[in-house]
Amino acid sequence: MNFLSDVESLESAVGSRQLPAMLKSIDFLDHHCATLLARSPFAVLGYVDRDGRRRAAGIGGSAGFASVAGRARLAIPSVADATAGSPASTMFLIPGWREALRINGRLDAADPATLLVEEAFVHCGKAILRSGLWSDVQPRLEPTGVGASPLDPTSRAFLAASPFVVMTSVDAAGAADASPKGDPPGFVHVLGDAAVAIPDRRGNRRTDTLHNIVEDPRAAFLALVPGDDRALELRGVVRVTDDAALRRSMAMGDKVPHAVLVLEVESCALARCDAIAASRLWDRALQVPLDELPTAGQIWTDHIRANRSGGLAAAIIRAAANGTLVQAGTEAEYKRKLY
Repeated sequence: MNFLSDVESLESAVGSRQLPAMLKSIDFLDHHCATLLARSPFAVLGYVDRDGRRRAAGIGGSAGFASVAGRARLAIPSVADATAGSPASTMFLIPGWREALRINGRLDAADPATLLVEEAFVHCGKAILRSGLWSDVQPRLEPTGVGASPLDPTSRAFLAASPFVVMTSVDAAGAADASPKGDPPGFVHVLGDAAVAIPDRRGNRRTDTLHNIVEDPRAAFLALVPGDDRALELRGVVRVTDDAALRRSMAMGDKVPHAVLVLEVESCALARCDAIAASRLWDRALQVPLDELPTAGQIWTDHIRANRSGGLAAAIIRAAANGTLVQAGTEAEYKRKLY
């Protein structure tokens, strides 16, 4: 199997980063971030534990459990084994919302319950739409024990039922990232006793995660199953491949993923997630009506205008950004190019 080990081979397979997508990122928490945080009861946190391992965990409770504590400071629940001062990433989910809020940075060395914000942006809704995360709540799986490394039958059954996975990673410079992967249940392929493969489909055209793992392949995944209060954490080393046969095995209709992530599983843990239970994440009665939230198009437009990147191309994109047009284009993209 051919693995992509440098930026040149990676971008030859998946394309280069697109400036309009990169301009959607800001380095502070604006009023849109505050609005979304106030409605979010759950997030996936990527962090580094005291043994230096990449981790992924659910955090949350009631809506607004995380809040703006300053222009570039986010108050979050502390995690007992997180390393203060280390890179950390978050992905906030709002029940019923197609998009997700990503806020990345470092845990404050003096107060690990504070995330020092380096990047904030809204992720496109393709992964959530493909997964049916909010529409396909299934009856809870019967608990058959707690999974252990590597990939015991209980963990395999959970993976087979999971339509949504969040991957957390860090690049060589210490920039953290949490990225969603979503498809109908069964999209995570088990390869042998200690490896899984996850398709990487075209989404927000940033490819942050793929660039991260070319530089530092250590990563963690958190898999969720709608209706189930458990979460499955997988940790290990990830590589990217453009292997044609593996990609074809993950096709949806005639749409083949542009790359596949292969995780060599070093640790596997399936357990009840208190944050999922406390947030009542799967309770449809708590889903937020979309008309109570700003549109993704308006958020992206405002963030593009607030982004401070220089250059003529960035200035032209900022001048042309229009929330109504961006939203119309987004809706068309979701309908025509979901895969």
